[in-house]
Amino acid sequence: MCCELPMLKRCFLCIPLRYGLIGWGYIRLVIDIILTVALTIEFTYVLRMVQTRSYSVSNLVIISLIILLGVADFTLTVVFIIGGQRKNVKLLKICYVYNIVLWVLIIIMGVAISVYTVYLMYQHSLGFLHHIVYILTDLFTYLSQILVQGYFLLLLRSEIVKLENNSEFQFVNNAAESECRMKWAQDGITSAQEEQTQEIHNC
Repeated sequence: MCCELPMLKRCFLCIPLRYGLIGWGYIRLVIDIILTVALTIEFTYVLRMVQTRSYSVSNLVIISLIILLGVADFTLTVVFIIGGQRKNVKLLKICYVYNIVLWVLIIIMGVAISVYTVYLMYQHSLGFLHHIVYILTDLFTYLSQILVQGYFLLLLRSEIVKLENNSEFQFVNNAAESECRMKWAQDGITSAQEEQTQEIHNC
């Protein structure tokens, strides 16, 4: 038995859907810039430490991968903002698929880190109650990220469905107007009668 996803009409129950998504895109863009700059500074520091053999090369590789992910997220966030402003369904669908993949990765990473933390505590015989604050902080952080990302996916899906429905409605109207013109050409109705017929259809 499949359940239908809800259609949201407003962001945070008060902001228009499209403007709320665009605003969220700009906020995310600023966060990506800050994180990328901070990680780049950390990368240069770790690079100097690797050269002096104070840090291992694995730390440098991890930071490099995180920087690449940040740049990719920054690029797709720009694509998302452009798609939202121009009402481009194709660009929004690309960002929708990317955010689904990101959401799944966040869930997997949260589970993996939680299991690894419990494993380290078991290996080093650390008391669970002594580190309960750190464990709950990690769980709250990842759960909040999962919920926020899931809510954003619902908003983005609602906007895509809304734009697709609007484009289909405009296509039906254009087809109806073309059908009126074809009838006028076939039956030989005068221009005055055509205007009267269009007024009746518009009513």
